[in-house]
Amino acid sequence: MKNSVAEELICVTNGCNSNLDIECIKSEHDDCIEGFLHCNNCKAVYPIIDGVAVIVNDFACYASERPMVFGSWLIESKSTSMKEFLKETARRIKTTSENRYEIGGAWFLPYLAMHSSQKVDKHFARVAKQDFGNFYKNVSKLILRKFASKHLCLDLGCAIGTTTKELAKKVDFVFGADQSFSFIKEARKRNIASNAEFFVADSLQLPFSGNKFDLIVSLNLIDLVEPKKLLTNIHSLLAINGSIVLTDPYDFRDTKGNPQPLYNGKTLRELLTSLGFVIDRSTLNESFIPWLLRIHNRAYLVYFTDLVIAKKSSR
Repeated sequence: MKNSVAEELICVTNGCNSNLDIECIKSEHDDCIEGFLHCNNCKAVYPIIDGVAVIVNDFACYASERPMVFGSWLIESKSTSMKEFLKETARRIKTTSENRYEIGGAWFLPYLAMHSSQKVDKHFARVAKQDFGNFYKNVSKLILRKFASKHLCLDLGCAIGTTTKELAKKVDFVFGADQSFSFIKEARKRNIASNAEFFVADSLQLPFSGNKFDLIVSLNLIDLVEPKKLLTNIHSLLAINGSIVLTDPYDFRDTKGNPQPLYNGKTLRELLTSLGFVIDRSTLNESFIPWLLRIHNRAYLVYFTDLVIAKKSSR
């Protein structure tokens, strides 16, 4: 993490929102490779591990869902203070697991769908000749074409930073945030731009003060969180007349993995309007943009995402 970025961040523990100070134990050039972010108000501590700041409300809870990653942190950490911090965290970790083929598991519903007799529809037919990487390339081009003058940006749910990297070519500075430490670590490897930085954070508890960003991009994240809370949070982070670019396949699921029809193209636009956004005329109608995820060379997940562009109202 760039040392200079620390002054932009605030504490996320229990709504503290105080400024953070950086303690850099190991550095390379302007990057802090290992260290801590400290809140002098509530005394919260956020580790910086392998160059990645993990700014979450409950670090032990976060670590408990990632036992293999946490183990690598313990093994690879360099300083005594980081090892002690991680060992103390380990005492509070509880791990759980669930068979992925049982009801509620990740692969139960896909196996049911595999055996259905439903025919391929017109939207699926469009992906036969599609490159699964086209989605991010095309959305990035659209953003740069429409928002070339935007100054401070946030790529929310950035994964490995594909869109962040494209934004960095035109904007003054862009942050990439994701809950996956592994994604963020990979994003930092792939993006060496001086005007980009990545960190781990919960999209519903971001370490930024309000009215800050000129543009926030959130690709295929809405159906993974609480939509109203996410969009309310985004609204508070945007500057007046700041813009949001959203895509989503509306694949909402309950905690057991069952389909949950919460929002669609129409109701999401109604929600955005009610929260104080003005929908861009170019995206008033629902769209079906192919998004392919390659599981391996014999398996792909195919979605059709809807694109929405909106602006924070000045009223």
